[in-house]
Amino acid sequence: MSAELASSIDAAAQESEQRSGAVSAQLAASQPEAAPGPRFDERAYLSRRELTVGPAMKVEVPLVWPPEGVLAGHYEDVAVLFIDEYGQVQRVFFEGNALPQLLQIQAQEAFFASRFSPGELNGRASKSRIRVQVAFDSPGHVRRGGSGL
Repeated sequence: MSAELASSIDAAAQESEQRSGAVSAQLAASQPEAAPGPRFDERAYLSRRELTVGPAMKVEVPLVWPPEGVLAGHYEDVAVLFIDEYGQVQRVFFEGNALPQLLQIQAQEAFFASRFSPGELNGRASKSRIRVQVAFDSPGHVRRGGSGL
């Protein structure tokens, strides 16, 4: 290998490392900083099948289409809600990646503002996690079903 070719390969490798470092720095900057205090322990939240009584929404949670920033259409995903022993949603996690970020935020805010009757284990209020289907339809969007005729 010539010295010129080796120098060219070294320069390309350094440039690639710099770009990789810049992308890593951008990703790190875009991630929210961890809040000080105890870590969220998902294991403390019982699944619906582990409970004797599951959590229940006190009032239906309205999912409102945001006024700006999202393409028209139908979007749906499954959200996992972590509900404490007081019926307050503590965390919302989406199983898929089907919702645009603005719709995820809209759904999270709606669930955080909602109230649930807490799940119970043998008559005692317990932390629980449930899966909920989340669907958004833009205004004027008509979902077509059936045979497609």
